[in-house]
Amino acid sequence: MTVLDRSLVTDLPFVASPPRAEVALTPGLAARRRDRRRTRRNISFERFAIWTLSFALFLVVGWRMAISSGVLPGDALARTANASAALFSRDPHLESIGFVWPPFPSLWQVLFLPLAKWFPVLLTHGFAGVLVSAALMATMISTISAWFVDLGVSPWVRRTLLVLCAVHPFVLAYGANGMSEAGMLCFLVIAARRLALWFEGHRGLDLATASVAMGFAYLTRYEVAGAIAVVMGVLAIDSFVRHRGRRHLKKRIALDLVVGVGPAAFAMVLWAFVSWAVISEPFAQFSSKYGNSLAAGSILNRSLGSASQLDAAKSGIAGAAGSLSGLPRVGFFAQQVLVLGGGAALLFLLAYLWWGTRSARRIVAVVAVFGGPLAFQLASSVRGATFAWGRFAIAAVPIGVLLAGPVFREMDTAVRRRIAGVGVVAVVAVSVGASYAMVRAGALQTSDERGELSAVPGLMGPASAVRRSSMIDAGRQVAEDLARLHLRAGQILTDSASTFPVILNSSDQRVFVIPADRDFERTLSDPAAFGVRYLLLPDPRSAGYDSLNDSRATLFDDGAGIAHLVKDWQLGDAFPHLRLYELDERLRR
Repeated sequence: MTVLDRSLVTDLPFVASPPRAEVALTPGLAARRRDRRRTRRNISFERFAIWTLSFALFLVVGWRMAISSGVLPGDALARTANASAALFSRDPHLESIGFVWPPFPSLWQVLFLPLAKWFPVLLTHGFAGVLVSAALMATMISTISAWFVDLGVSPWVRRTLLVLCAVHPFVLAYGANGMSEAGMLCFLVIAARRLALWFEGHRGLDLATASVAMGFAYLTRYEVAGAIAVVMGVLAIDSFVRHRGRRHLKKRIALDLVVGVGPAAFAMVLWAFVSWAVISEPFAQFSSKYGNSLAAGSILNRSLGSASQLDAAKSGIAGAAGSLSGLPRVGFFAQQVLVLGGGAALLFLLAYLWWGTRSARRIVAVVAVFGGPLAFQLASSVRGATFAWGRFAIAAVPIGVLLAGPVFREMDTAVRRRIAGVGVVAVVAVSVGASYAMVRAGALQTSDERGELSAVPGLMGPASAVRRSSMIDAGRQVAEDLARLHLRAGQILTDSASTFPVILNSSDQRVFVIPADRDFERTLSDPAAFGVRYLLLPDPRSAGYDSLNDSRATLFDDGAGIAHLVKDWQLGDAFPHLRLYELDERLRR
């Protein structure tokens, strides 16, 4: 409930059965009601306009990245491939969206992909993911506007801060490229606002909404588990302070925790249970070779370079951060957090400590919700259990914007509010400018992330950009070569973790047998017996874990005695070296 809504409720004359005619004849009350209705309509229209303009901005940038340049992050295309497998593969079923990563980034795209029959770019160029990320990041911007309205931030300050937030390099890039960051930020901002409203008004709906939003955020990105844990602790302390000295203290605390954390915890448990039931791994991101597991494949394959996704990126991580783990990684992550928004947040916290205490609960809500994911990533960085990408510190961006509101609220005169408005706008503007400077210098990302960001208009300069070949174009070329073989369903065995751009650009995805198919393991053990004719696989020295390479030691190099080379593709730095092998005819009889 916003400040505006609460003032409306407290102004209403709650008396026993007031005569309707008497209320209607009160001129002052009627005028106030008209003013409030007009104000609510204006605010609603402003939020809709903000959402529409933000969505259009992210969509235009996404079109430039996906269609004009063909340079979307591989993870974005992989999520589209997971969604397409649930609809268009030879064994379509919802579990094909996968369990290594949370389900929502692919699940939202399932809603759009049936339209690919008329708009092929939704599938071939991953534009379904762009639609999802643009809508969710626009919702985040709109919710930040509501946060400022709650705090009474003047319109010019509010709108200027929203523009600065929308053009922040990481908001602009990850609102347009189909990745999962937009969804996480969207739901976390909703959770922070609703948690703040709960602290201020203790309305149960706000607390429940905050918990549901955190559950949605967890089903988008796993580090939100840190937010859920921190918020649980904050709610327990808040409930204890409010109910101390009253009867049934423990039950009251338990009730607040059930409402405030229960839905989010249920989402965590449910997803872990479903993952365990389907693939026998409750937390596949941390245990699977396709995720952030540090365990490589067999000893033989490790000598060839076949490893988990994180193992394959070790050199890039160490090159960017100075070390795979330990204090150098902590320093690199701290630099990312401070530049992306943490520095502005610290300045606002200092200003708040100097000027007042009215917004303490608002600040606690923001720090709890966004500090949890950052703490999770920090712990993972210390252990060397995650990548060094700048986007893993993206939760720092909203902190630097949201905390501008409480500083403005503390000012008690018009002059101070004007000065505060200029000050918070200047701090956020400097923070955004510093982010651009560091991104252009390549100081916040690994080389592969710089290549992905190079397609964002105006973001990367020619000297700092690492230009990459188009993964989409490379996938299309391989798909066109395969189409000339006139294949039937199930005749190509491949691991989609590396070959998803080829699958997305194929006119008939049913020709591929992929890990999402329920008969994949049996087919992998004896391909010829299950009608497979070709094997499509990447060079284990230039790709992450691949199940085909893991099954036979020298398969990529010489066919492992069961197949002969048909086609070889080396299509640039954005795409692994691929080979197509045909099973020997003696095996197919």
